[in-house]
Amino acid sequence: MSAPTETTNAPRPLVGGQALLEGVLMRTPERAIAVVRRRNGSLVEREIPVPRRAQTRAGRIVHAPFMLLDALRMGSTALQFSARIYEEDERGSAPNIGAMLLLLWIGGGLTDDIPSAPAPSAAPARAPGPPTLAIEQLTLRHMVPMAISALFALGGLFALPQAVAWLGSWLLGLLGVSVPVTGFVFQLLTVGSLLVGVATYVSLLGRIKEIRRLFMFHGAEHKSVHAFEQDLPLRVENAGRQTRLHPRCGTSLIVTLAMLSLPWFWALASGLTWFDLGSVWANLALLGLKLASAPALLALSIEVQRLIARDARPLRVLRTPGFAFQRLTTREPAADQLEVALHALRRALAQ
Repeated sequence: MSAPTETTNAPRPLVGGQALLEGVLMRTPERAIAVVRRRNGSLVEREIPVPRRAQTRAGRIVHAPFMLLDALRMGSTALQFSARIYEEDERGSAPNIGAMLLLLWIGGGLTDDIPSAPAPSAAPARAPGPPTLAIEQLTLRHMVPMAISALFALGGLFALPQAVAWLGSWLLGLLGVSVPVTGFVFQLLTVGSLLVGVATYVSLLGRIKEIRRLFMFHGAEHKSVHAFEQDLPLRVENAGRQTRLHPRCGTSLIVTLAMLSLPWFWALASGLTWFDLGSVWANLALLGLKLASAPALLALSIEVQRLIARDARPLRVLRTPGFAFQRLTTREPAADQLEVALHALRRALAQ
């Protein structure tokens, strides 16, 4: 594609999103719109403020932890909105928001296609659409599940896999096989435990009806983004022909992070060989180093994923592990779910 000139259109914005209860959140660098379908078939939407972050690579690396926190805040707000509509329609009690946030943290749903927002500019003209509900301020009711889910996510991504690896190394020790905490095999056990744990957790939750439909809306979000990126008219028939797998999906980001963490953790563990630490203290020290360096590892993972997501054929093979996990976190959507995702995308694009 040639570089844009004064006579060509501006570059297409980076678009991402998140699945909700009976709805979809779509994000552009300028706007984020959550759209939910009510039981009577009508659509209701809510606009969520988009934080302003740097677009340069250096800025993205510095702001990576804050981008993730932004995604958590926006995701929590959108999920609260969809859960309220779900319960107002008397469909029963909505799944616990903290549990859903944990699912989206571990499964990568909160990091789907994170776009960096540009500097503030004039707001685009608002297109007519369904009623927009007023934005509520984040209160303790919102922040508690956010904090709890974040703590559980850190435990699920770092502490629990290391504990499982420690148990595995102890069992191997009973068989006469030494697996020191500072060795490569121990880090391999840690990463393997993380991937198996995520796959098991997501697979079990996928048996719940509401979560299964959430995964269908996740697929609808991906298909809609694909249609937009291919410059197709945003219609159901065009989106329906697209794949439900997307290289910038947050699920793929979790897999990328796991793959990069293998050499990363090994490098951290190798530094502990300079100290005469027992097994318990070595494990605690390694966990502390992992948590302290997590923001840098996340920033590196985001940049590597962006590189893999580009249309460069030599790197396409690196998408395969992420796509395999996306088959667990997405389902083929129905036409009415695609309608919701496409409507949210059009509204986010101010069309």
